[in-house]
Amino acid sequence: MVANKTLCKGEIVPDGGKDSPLHPTENLSLLSNCYSKAGYSVLVSDGSLCEITSEMGLVEMENGTAFQIAVQNNNDYAVEVDVTFSGRFLGFWTVDARQSYPLIIEGSAWENGKLTFISEPSETEHGVLSEPNGKLELEFKPEAMVLFVRHLGTEKRHEVLLTDFKLATVSDLRDEINQTLWDQLGCITCLIKDGEVLDELQFIRSYFLKNGDIIEVLTSEEPILIKSCHMDPFTLWVDPRYDSIESVRETVATKMNVDITRGNLSLLLDGEHIEERRGLLTKVFLQSRKPVLKAIVACNFINITVHLPSKEAKRVRISCFATVDELKRCLNIPTSGTLLKVGDREIQEGSGLKELYDLGIRDESEVMVTFPTESRASSCGDPSHESIPEELAENESHSPSSHILGRSSEFNPFPEDMYGISGHFNNMEWIGEDESFCGCYQLDNRKRRFTKNRLKSVTLVVQLCSRRRELSGYCPST
Repeated sequence: MVANKTLCKGEIVPDGGKDSPLHPTENLSLLSNCYSKAGYSVLVSDGSLCEITSEMGLVEMENGTAFQIAVQNNNDYAVEVDVTFSGRFLGFWTVDARQSYPLIIEGSAWENGKLTFISEPSETEHGVLSEPNGKLELEFKPEAMVLFVRHLGTEKRHEVLLTDFKLATVSDLRDEINQTLWDQLGCITCLIKDGEVLDELQFIRSYFLKNGDIIEVLTSEEPILIKSCHMDPFTLWVDPRYDSIESVRETVATKMNVDITRGNLSLLLDGEHIEERRGLLTKVFLQSRKPVLKAIVACNFINITVHLPSKEAKRVRISCFATVDELKRCLNIPTSGTLLKVGDREIQEGSGLKELYDLGIRDESEVMVTFPTESRASSCGDPSHESIPEELAENESHSPSSHILGRSSEFNPFPEDMYGISGHFNNMEWIGEDESFCGCYQLDNRKRRFTKNRLKSVTLVVQLCSRRRELSGYCPST
């Protein structure tokens, strides 16, 4: 055999010009000469299966015998089988689930020459006897469902291959994700599809998952930012799958030294009160991917001193989460044409919807109210004419990039380079059918994927040995 050139994936195609070596409906595992394991069967022609161990099957045959390998898949999933003979890689083939015709391998998928057993050891240039050929290794890789996983707060996707997908549960899928992506995403506890939290006890088929679907996930440590007008912001790390809104309230109350038995602590998300207290936090993360909760207590009002242009000082009691415009209306001053200063920092025009808390205004803060000077007013043009901010004007003249991103082509979860095939088979120099067995196979263009996890693959080893090994006193190494 010549050196490995390229990979060729194929499946057995019945040849009308030749008799099939085996009956199409024959179950190889029922034959006494067949070595079977985990639903996969291997039969070597022109040899006798003389011994079976937990590690391999031992087949005796005459030295110099040309043989065939018959492979059958009795499982419910298609499989990719990688075949190696005497340390030389022959190729990989796909075999359908419970395929009636066994796969017959007589040689390499791309090289000339028949499989031949030679048992005599050969002498190297150093006078050392090398090991004879005769070891067949067939690695069976079951078909897998291709899913893409991304964290709920990001857009980066990660590929996951799920085997046994017809009977897999959501819990099985979560375990596979954790095994594959633990070092990149952490411990996954919650799976989400189209805004719905998947029930761990349900089969994935009940959610109609298919190849290329995107699963969003949450980990056991997700951050929630807590804001309060009485203390600096702090972050809570929660497990959305098991932690409840009530447990967050209790933790916040402890940090703020608030008695929640009186019902004087509530949480706001996006300006709305969270009424449901016993629900899980998954709802919070579904509503806001990076949630910020505002802790409101009965004493959430702050007292600030406002210095007016008339030199008058007013004491105002107002919510720390009130906006700048709400403060101006409380002072009976125009919401436009007036500026506020906190210390040396000026609150810019256009900040009317910003909350006092976010602007650094706390209890006992002092705020200065000023009117723009005439020169500044004149430079701003006619105040009755509403100007368009520069960044908005730019947005009006140019379409936002988000309007066109992702629409150039339909997403294809099965790119060409996914299969390890070069895609240049038309340029290959095929050898004549009388010299090779390339013509016995056809390229499998079906977009199927097979597991890469060796722990989920099954390897069958068949050791060929000479019938005269006992007489010669030589037994080939396994």
